[in-house]
Amino acid sequence: MTAVTMLHEQKLVYVQTPKVASTSLIAATYRIAGVGYEGNKPRKIAQKRSFQEKLNKIGYVTEQFPPGNLEELRRKYDDYFWFCVKREPVKRLVSSYHNKIHRYAQLADRKAYFKGTLGKFSEGLKGIDNSRYLAMHVAKFISFEKMVDGLMNTGLDFDNHFKLQHKILNTDNVHYDMQLRQERLAEDFTKMCNQAGLGSENYLGSQRLNESKLPALQKVELSDDIKRKIVHLYSSDFAKLGYPKPL
Repeated sequence: MTAVTMLHEQKLVYVQTPKVASTSLIAATYRIAGVGYEGNKPRKIAQKRSFQEKLNKIGYVTEQFPPGNLEELRRKYDDYFWFCVKREPVKRLVSSYHNKIHRYAQLADRKAYFKGTLGKFSEGLKGIDNSRYLAMHVAKFISFEKMVDGLMNTGLDFDNHFKLQHKILNTDNVHYDMQLRQERLAEDFTKMCNQAGLGSENYLGSQRLNESKLPALQKVELSDDIKRKIVHLYSSDFAKLGYPKPL
């Protein structure tokens, strides 16, 4: 499923890609819609009924769609400005390793997942409702190289944090008025706002949200062999999103 945020008053559509600045972009769309949100947990506050009612009143809606349905949605809202954000595939995969390795372990290495869960509980109350502690402890038992080797067998479709970006966005069939790059997000976001007629206000802000403050327990070494495997896994993303291969 693909998360789609629609700002009906502004006629703006943001199609989300996990591990591609989506938390920062959600906060920015709140500001564009006039909510005036200045916190650092935009997803969590959206779970509150009072905040959700406020969003609904101003025509701010986020829904999940199968990627194949995005083409029909695009036709329905063809007069809206559609944008998405993409990221260099290797960097995105490293980020997913640091923060979402537990999701891979749940599928492919239950023993490591169990050990990581025990480690998370050792953190006390701070680890109860924080999946990043789980990821941090699971990473003790699964190196980045081991995960990449495992992905060669499991494939990428089990979780959107690992799935090919162009499949999530359905870029083969959906026209985006602008595809922003995370590597130059501030610059591209400003251009997007101007093209969409939103003005030059700094909706994005200067704070990068959802950035882990926890220490990485496993250093990621990108050998040529690992790079070749990543290129094999994400070859269509490199080609369709316009990123050069690292080898």
